[in-house]
Amino acid sequence: CGPTLVAPTLQPLMQREDGGVTDLLRAALAEAFLTLSADGETLTLEEQRRWLVAVNKEEGRGSEWRAAAAAREVRGSDSLDLDAFVAVYEAEVAQGKFWGVEHDLRVLRGEGVAQQGAPPFTATFDYLYCSDAIEVLGVRAPLDRGEPRAEALLKGESWLPNEWHASDHLPVGAALAFAPKRSGSE
Repeated sequence: CGPTLVAPTLQPLMQREDGGVTDLLRAALAEAFLTLSADGETLTLEEQRRWLVAVNKEEGRGSEWRAAAAAREVRGSDSLDLDAFVAVYEAEVAQGKFWGVEHDLRVLRGEGVAQQGAPPFTATFDYLYCSDAIEVLGVRAPLDRGEPRAEALLKGESWLPNEWHASDHLPVGAALAFAPKRSGSE
């Protein structure tokens, strides 16, 4: 049926073998921090609010929001410095949230660390299962291989989510019907 997840290959760009973040990611995060910080040293509460609403679309939402609040509490200060900002994303990377970090970088600095044209990560995570009691009338392929946007995904020229598909998973669909009862069955 084909892949149901098509996304940039990000882990080697963001995470070293020892689990720490790469220099590439650290530099991208430092650049993002500078776009947010008026003084280049810290993020005020208002600058943090702008950052977190930009990436999560509303106040109080997202693991970044919770991590920033925890960092403020540990620091005993309302401001966050670059190290605290990077630590938020180190935790995201440690949890395997590479696509979330890529999203945030794209929002904050206009680009992430994904490399245009690199082969994408593809996998089939989504399935439909049915029993003999169900008749499959038709199946929708997750990607129309002849469609230009699908081809761009498979070549690594575009990624999910994007402007035409809001999820990192492609839809799985089928038309199903109850199978006719077999003679002799109850």
